[in-house]
Amino acid sequence: MERDPRFFEPPHDTGEDAQVSFEPPSRPGGSPLDEVIERHRSEILALDGVEGIDRSREQDGTEVIRVHLSDASQESRIPRELDGHPVITLLTGPFEAL
Repeated sequence: MERDPRFFEPPHDTGEDAQVSFEPPSRPGGSPLDEVIERHRSEILALDGVEGIDRSREQDGTEVIRVHLSDASQESRIPRELDGHPVITLLTGPFEAL
């Protein structure tokens, strides 16, 4: 019988009282962009058409702040930089919870 990969089944030899601890991975050193994003998150997310904000790295190694938009008509309202860090926009459409 093949197991459905979408569902977790604990190994059969651990017993019902087996506990699995999970520690989320730590972010070594973090990035200065994390603080900038947190400082501006609420004001950026409050803009019409903004679906999300995160950070990424361009091919040349430059770290950028990414603003995800539901439609391109709002792009002109997004600042080109935040606290001296470049901001790029991505047309992703609306985010939907699954």
